[in-house]
Amino acid sequence: MSRRTGQNGTLEERSGAWRGRFLVDVPGQMERQKRSVVLGFKKDMTKSEAKRKLKEIIRQEGIDLPTYVIPSTLSFAQKVELWERTYVAKRKPSTQGLIAYHLTYLLPKWGKSPVELITAEVVNEWVGGPEVAHLAPETIKGIVKTLQTALGKRFGGGQFPTRRKMRWKTILTATWQKKWKKLSMRPKGNTKRSSNWLLRQAPVLANYML
Repeated sequence: MSRRTGQNGTLEERSGAWRGRFLVDVPGQMERQKRSVVLGFKKDMTKSEAKRKLKEIIRQEGIDLPTYVIPSTLSFAQKVELWERTYVAKRKPSTQGLIAYHLTYLLPKWGKSPVELITAEVVNEWVGGPEVAHLAPETIKGIVKTLQTALGKRFGGGQFPTRRKMRWKTILTATWQKKWKKLSMRPKGNTKRSSNWLLRQAPVLANYML
């Protein structure tokens, strides 16, 4: 669906606090709904600061972006249902089984989401979060590929963590956690020596980022 023109929102002061109001689109409805947010107390920020904060909130919502579209009434679960009938049913049984496994992660997370709101940014945040942290990088890559195929769009290359980057993150996190555990058990007099150790390890750990 086509995008709507941007908005600046409205600002008002109530009970000593700045409140901002702006309109948001709701899937399946022609009329926008009003959303109200508390920006801060009047004693802590000026009117200009409150306006800037409101503008930033609207920007984060994506309402003013050139790529913004009105959310669709079609959810990811509905999209998958159609996709399974037209595409998955024609695949080999082994492929169908793999897709079914991937959907056990995708549907609980994205099933109710409008398809237009499933973007590279939100998927990338999910991929790097705790919900799939226990999975192997290749498995995550397959899940993302299934998501893209079901949606009928690609998010672009280089936007999701590679196996090497995930390996570096795992090694770096484990190494630093182990070191900090030792630091917490040392007397305060060893702080300088411990800090020097961390500085010496930085070039070594950085090799995993390449």
